Amino acid sequence: MLKKDFWYDLPKELIAQEPANPRDAARLMVLDRNNDKILHSVFHELPHYLETVSYTHLRAHETKANLVCRLLLEKKKKQIRSKNKGAEST
Repeated sequence: MLKKDFWYDLPKELIAQEPANPRDAARLMVLDRNNDKILHSVFHELPHYLETVSYTHLRAHETKANLVCRLLLEKKKKQIRSKNKGAEST
């Protein structure tokens, strides 16, 4: 994978100049990997697009120009019961 695979045109008029009000009304672009479609939604709908996960943590740092946040999620491990061994993780 190359950095150039992530380059795209973003017109300046589409870059938010102020935060959405309320904040969870910010626009959200979702890639549906099942059918390669791009969906347009809002941030408060994010849980509808995620599989079952266990929250790991939210990391944020502020630069002179931006507040950068990264939400790290981890899939929950399924518990399998076996007659001989009890519970095992997969």
